[in-house]
Amino acid sequence: MRKLMMTSLGVLALSLLGTPSAHAQVNVERSTSAADTGCFYVLPTSVESPLHSSNPAEFSARKTTDILLNTVFPRALDGEHLLTLKLYTPKGYLYRQFDVPVGPDRGRASQGRKVEHYPYPVMEQFPEVKAINGSKVQAVTIHLPVAGSNIITSSLYGKWTVKFTLDGQEPPCRVRETRFIVSE
Repeated sequence: MRKLMMTSLGVLALSLLGTPSAHAQVNVERSTSAADTGCFYVLPTSVESPLHSSNPAEFSARKTTDILLNTVFPRALDGEHLLTLKLYTPKGYLYRQFDVPVGPDRGRASQGRKVEHYPYPVMEQFPEVKAINGSKVQAVTIHLPVAGSNIITSSLYGKWTVKFTLDGQEPPCRVRETRFIVSE
C-alpha cells in the first residue's frame, strides 16, 4: 500500500513538473515604442509647492487645491502615445484612471483623439520642457483636484499610489509606481 501511494505521488509530481502549458509561458517581449522612451516616472507636485524634496511627497488637503501628476520622460517622444495613470486610494481601491493621448508636436492644434472606452475624443497633450533636478526633461502634467473633491469629503487621507503605463506597457525599468501622502 505504501509503495502504491509513493508511486502515485511520484507520478503526480512529474505530471505537475512536466511540459509547461500555454498558460504558464511568459511573454517578455516589450513594445519598442514604450521601451524607446527610457525610464519615465511620475513626480507629484502642487501649484502651492512646485518641487518636493521629500520622498514620498506629502500634501496637506487644507493647503492644496490640485496635485500635479508630472509624468517625466527622459527623451522626446516620437509619434502618438497613450499615457495611462491609475490612482489608488490609501486602502488600495482604484480612485481614478486618466487616459491621456500624448503627441509629439506642440505646434499643431489638438482636435482630440479617439480613446477606447471614451464616448468622445480626448484632447491630446504635448510634453513640455521642464527643469527637474538640474536636467531638462519632457513632462506631461495631469491635475488631480483636491479642494472640494472626494479626497476631502470622504477623508481619503494617507499614502496614495499612482501606477502608470505608456501604450499599455509598463516602463522598462524598476520604477512602476509612485507614492504620495495626502494629510489632513
